[in-house]
Amino acid sequence: MEEIDKLAAALTTTGFFKKVPPTVLYVKKVDNNYEISISCYSTVTTDPDAYKAFVPLQKSMQKLFPSNKIILNLVVDSLDNVEKRIE
Repeated sequence: MEEIDKLAAALTTTGFFKKVPPTVLYVKKVDNNYEISISCYSTVTTDPDAYKAFVPLQKSMQKLFPSNKIILNLVVDSLDNVEKRIE
């Protein structure tokens, strides 16, 4: 199974796709880390609950990939606009 397929399966296992409306994800491997950029509404910058909702996802993904660091980049409007980073 390809790495991206394993990540997609893990996101499905964690229930990510059931909890959020359709969204855009961008996955990048940097060294041994997986950076998953998730397109978010701008409320992620002002509403602590919106940000905190992603913390369990990062922890669940980290457990599924103990040999790789999982980093969630919460982006607004473009991939270059990382509003929050969860490691």
